[in-house]
Amino acid sequence: MTTFCQRLYKDVQSCIDSLAAPECIGSIVTSDAAFSRRRKISFQDVVNTMLFAGPSPLQDLCNSFYSFNAPPTKSAFIQARDKILPEAFERLFRMVNAIYPCSTTLENGMPLIACDGSGYNTPYDPSNKATYMANRDGAKGRNQLHLNCLYDVLSQRYIDCIIQGVPDMNETAAMSAMVDRYEGPKSLFVADRNYPSLNNMAHIHENGHHYIIRIKDIDAQGSLLRSLGLPESGEFDETVHATLTRRRNKATRGSKGYKILSDSSPFDFIDSGHPYYEASYRVIRYENDGGWYCLITNLPEGEYPKGEVIATYWRRWDIEKSYFHLKYAACLNCIHSRKNGALIMEAWAAMTLYNISSIAVMHEARRLERKGKAEAAKRRKHEYKINFTTALHSVRESFWTAASKKAGGVSMGLGGTMSASLTPIRPGRANTRKLRKDKRTVSFCVRYC
Repeated sequence: MTTFCQRLYKDVQSCIDSLAAPECIGSIVTSDAAFSRRRKISFQDVVNTMLFAGPSPLQDLCNSFYSFNAPPTKSAFIQARDKILPEAFERLFRMVNAIYPCSTTLENGMPLIACDGSGYNTPYDPSNKATYMANRDGAKGRNQLHLNCLYDVLSQRYIDCIIQGVPDMNETAAMSAMVDRYEGPKSLFVADRNYPSLNNMAHIHENGHHYIIRIKDIDAQGSLLRSLGLPESGEFDETVHATLTRRRNKATRGSKGYKILSDSSPFDFIDSGHPYYEASYRVIRYENDGGWYCLITNLPEGEYPKGEVIATYWRRWDIEKSYFHLKYAACLNCIHSRKNGALIMEAWAAMTLYNISSIAVMHEARRLERKGKAEAAKRRKHEYKINFTTALHSVRESFWTAASKKAGGVSMGLGGTMSASLTPIRPGRANTRKLRKDKRTVSFCVRYC
């Protein structure tokens, strides 16, 4: 009997094989001659090694993958890897999501999509202008790439990403681009304070979706709420209408109901033929833990009460937790590359591994619920869920063994391994966020095996 995890592995390998097919591989490699002859390191070997690699050094990975049977050197592997374009791993990421589409929605039938960004450290290289940035002249800087991701909160899956170098990072433009190419059903997008631009909200609205975005408080410098005629203090839930324009004349300057955009503010729905844009915004201001929070949304007030909007917004925290698993469980903090193309490939590979593990975890969680174990767990002090870190390590180890040159395949007991490692769910827990000042990647010389 084939288990779900075995079928999942076969589907992933089928995607990799289809990328290696002659009609496809030409668009994802650096030259027509790449992987055209039979070699020790095949296209599939490179992809599987990068997809299921852990934090070990490259030579250890080559030794393990080839079961110490005349393994290739790390130099040979790097040369083979350099023949592949980052688009290969992006395409694999999308193929896996297409085979296993996200299906979990809110009670209103809409998927909940969180948008957020996170940087990951790359090896120190001041000559790499695409990733190097110093905070001030003369100071030692850092190298980073920045992930801008769309994350399906209910399906626990990354669904899109734009990767930028830190010097040219533009989170609001990345969100607009991802919203425009999002092909899912009508959805609810949630985002934090880095994303409240009028252009982003217009892109979401014009594509037929809803949004909840946290915005600077009304008395904060540079807040978008200052010119919308809202109360200056206290809690409120109000809908305001505004006409956006770049024209500065007697009719618009100082007139109530107009919001004049500067020439430097991006807004894609105003041009010479359409100088005005009519917009409505619902703004919610509330107090929480001694501070004031402002949310802006296009959800209708009659259908979505204030408390429901606030509770839905806070569910976006799952994308923050996903970045933790992506960097530490999927080992994005322990990269094996220095070149920008390979660094981007490792990011797509880590997100694909995360999604594969999440698909397996969600399936196992549903199986446990059908068997009634979830109801039995409710009699305990805490409700329990599958430990995602343990599950990801189990999936990676099992799939690595199956993909490598060792005898054996995906363990039939992989699902039981995941369900045996549970962790309690403790809602409402909060802890001070610990920000590291040292922005360095883990050195190649001190990797553990």
